[in-house]
Amino acid sequence: MQGITTIIFDVGGVLITPSEKVTPFILSELFQVPLEKTLAAYKAAIPDLRVGKMGLRDVMNTLREEYGSQRSIEELVAEYKKYYLKQALVDAEMADMARALSSRYTLVAFTNMIDLHIDCNTERGLFAAFADTIFSSKIGVAKPSPEAFARLLGAVKAPASACLFLDDKEENISQALAQGLNAYKFTTFAELTGYLQKEGLL
Repeated sequence: MQGITTIIFDVGGVLITPSEKVTPFILSELFQVPLEKTLAAYKAAIPDLRVGKMGLRDVMNTLREEYGSQRSIEELVAEYKKYYLKQALVDAEMADMARALSSRYTLVAFTNMIDLHIDCNTERGLFAAFADTIFSSKIGVAKPSPEAFARLLGAVKAPASACLFLDDKEENISQALAQGLNAYKFTTFAELTGYLQKEGLL
């Protein structure tokens, strides 16, 4: 693949454990309520969480009031962050690959990550290899909407044809291709490594 200057990474499910696999479990533990309750609350909130219309604190405050927790919201947030950092594991091989690629390409993180997770992952240096980070909860639109990709292309300093978008969800890949980006869907590190090597990018 010729002319690639910018590689755009999804984050959840690519660099770290995706939020849907950890957040309802953490909330269930924090509030000592059945998982199905926190799973339902999280699923109902996720569209607004992803575009910044609400924060995870709002979800936690609702659960706090509903289940009569005596702990303050700040105590609950602090405890949530501790759980998250233990359970949302960084894929070390992917992180190493990102660091290696950052010496040759401009790396951009483009993710539907929610507010508290952005804080946690920034604090632990997950985005250090990235020249830019584009968070749906900060720009107000989420993948796979065309507007989110338009905002991405408005932010990166490269034409779509010079960008490679990497993600693990078909709907995001389809939209990236529709916007003129090069794109590749993968589910394993070995799969991505093979692709990048085949294309002469690694």
